[in-house]
Amino acid sequence: PPEDDQTISIAPFDSHDTESVLVHDYLLLKIWEQFGEALASAHARERGYIRLAFQQVQLGPKVSEMLIQAFKTAPLQTLKLKNNVLGHSIMKFVLDALDANASIEALTIDSNRIESEEEAVSLMAAVTKHPRIEKLTLDKCGIGSVLAGTGIVMAVCSLRSVSLRGNDIGSHGARLI
Repeated sequence: PPEDDQTISIAPFDSHDTESVLVHDYLLLKIWEQFGEALASAHARERGYIRLAFQQVQLGPKVSEMLIQAFKTAPLQTLKLKNNVLGHSIMKFVLDALDANASIEALTIDSNRIESEEEAVSLMAAVTKHPRIEKLTLDKCGIGSVLAGTGIVMAVCSLRSVSLRGNDIGSHGARLI
């Protein structure tokens, strides 16, 4: 486990690479299982909060399930998902993570596409009802003017900071927010 309040960052060696790294190969499942156990350990809880960042990573269903189980007891403060290839599964992963862990204070989903109004509504509802989230970053997520108004107004009212940089929310979306 990391030292007090350290960030665990999982990214390819060359973080400037635009390709995502596949990390759910069956040979790596044991390593992911050990990582999940370390996150959820009593030792990790004694050390303080953890900031967890995944950048340019593909998480398969088995790894996602292992991480969600670990999140139930892990002292996560920040969950950052930047430029991952998660498609529709990103919302399931994020919603499950928020449901599993009440200690998350900041959520970043940069450069991941939010594909539908349904996904946006589900995310905003989860963020709004979460007991501790204060900061939400949705930069470059393909949020257009329709998605911008979808529940983000509720979330804006309950958060200290919301970032929507790099989205085409237009004047209509800006007025809604």
